[in-house]
Amino acid sequence: MIRGLVAKDLRRGLGANAVLFGFFFVTALLACGGAGTAARLLGATDSLFAAAAAPDAVQMSSGEIDESQIAEFAASRPEVEDYLVSKAAIATGDALWFGDATQADSSSVMEYYFVTQNSSFDRLLGLDNKPVQVAPGQIGVPIYDMLRHGLRTGDRLRVKTPAGEMSFAITSFLRDAQMNPAMISSKRLLVAPADLGRLSELLAQSEHLIEFRLSPGASTAAFLDAYREAGLPQAGPSVDAGLLRAAAFLSDGLVVAVLLLASLLLLIIGVICLRFAVVSAIAASYRELGVLRAIGAPLGFIRRVFSAKYIALAAAGCLLGWSGALVLAPSLTQDALLYTGEPASPVGMLIAASGAGAGLFTVVAASCWLAVRAVGKVSATQALRDGMIGGAQPGRRRWPLSSGRSPVTWYLGLRDLHLRPQAYLVPLAVFAIAAFLLIVPVNFLATANSPTFVQYMGIGLSEVRLDAPVNGDNPELPSQVMARIAGDPDIGRAAQTTVYRCALLPATGQATTSLVETGDFETFPVAYLEGRAPAARGELALSRI
Repeated sequence: MIRGLVAKDLRRGLGANAVLFGFFFVTALLACGGAGTAARLLGATDSLFAAAAAPDAVQMSSGEIDESQIAEFAASRPEVEDYLVSKAAIATGDALWFGDATQADSSSVMEYYFVTQNSSFDRLLGLDNKPVQVAPGQIGVPIYDMLRHGLRTGDRLRVKTPAGEMSFAITSFLRDAQMNPAMISSKRLLVAPADLGRLSELLAQSEHLIEFRLSPGASTAAFLDAYREAGLPQAGPSVDAGLLRAAAFLSDGLVVAVLLLASLLLLIIGVICLRFAVVSAIAASYRELGVLRAIGAPLGFIRRVFSAKYIALAAAGCLLGWSGALVLAPSLTQDALLYTGEPASPVGMLIAASGAGAGLFTVVAASCWLAVRAVGKVSATQALRDGMIGGAQPGRRRWPLSSGRSPVTWYLGLRDLHLRPQAYLVPLAVFAIAAFLLIVPVNFLATANSPTFVQYMGIGLSEVRLDAPVNGDNPELPSQVMARIAGDPDIGRAAQTTVYRCALLPATGQATTSLVETGDFETFPVAYLEGRAPAARGELALSRI
């Protein structure tokens, strides 16, 4: 009986039912697609890190180092399972010629690390997620440069410096657990050990990567603090596995965030419209409800009659949206998975998409059931006598037409809004959420493209930022850079700041290691959410994070 009533009601209100079904379908498509995409990216990242045996802690340091000290430190730490020290010869884009290029890649801001393959962990992988081996004269190039320059195996990569030139045949493209994402401004190139020795003579800059694998559960932050306290080489940045995973996921995670935000807003609109449709159906069938109540029809039966149609629409929309999401997620992650490879199993994506679809259906069904509770408030006597529901709210003063000075159409509209304000809450909420859905992404894009955006990241508004490391080989390098800048007629203003790593003791009493920057902040001032810039001894401005 209920099935027949539902089919008849679906045919009678075809337009409104189609709109509700569209809301449920699009919401389910975005929610399941976003959840499936997130699970697929996380699974692919986990697979890459497992295949590469990614390090748990990495300390980069320029200049010469004493490897025996690092070996002694690693042996003294029970949480260290393995460690390695690898040397990298560093080049910038103006020394590299990719493929058939007629000029160097001078526009690139990347730093390229020429390294050899590691045997124990932190391995560079090919497109099959297997460790890559290269012979002398061959080179493995990051996927980032493969896409950027349109490279193929067999193309050449030339390294040209005043000290000489080398040419390599590109034999593989690399997936790198450390420097894979495009947002990271460093990339590793894989060469044979013999070629690395020759490159070290051609390239003036070099750096050591000191890497550790820790036992499960060990704190990387505490370990890195102990490393620094031991006075070991640290003339460069340090990263841990958590930061590497976050960078790998966030490079494409914005797609997931947009999908989930859009699905959440559409879900709110759909629930509002659902409640409006249920209340309207109850109002339209007010006399029939009175008859059913008068003849003693069970209240549960009446509620099932009114809710069955909408639950059926929600189920159909969620099922179709879930099916579409299984097709949408692979297409959304196609480019991202080129950097990581396929996840080990599609089960995670299926579970995430199914969970999102089931959660969405539960929310819609619960909202529908709450809306049909109004059936229980229908009085059989009043329904049979009046035949309608609603009307003006009691206690509201009516507006006589004779007192209005505005045009009649405006007067009638404002009068109805005054007498029945609740009837207009639904379109008001829908318009507000739809405007939010359209305006927020546009404002976000405008904010990110604004030249002043970097000021809110703690960086002064400048056109070029140079990082000059301070190490034992050349502690005067920052001063030499500033002297060179002062003599350049193309540079109008310049300022120098110095970054220190310090232990901060907040009010909580637990010390944390943070970077503290000091120097000239007047030439290129930064923006402050609260307060002002430090001006006297003992003052410090903290990051919002």
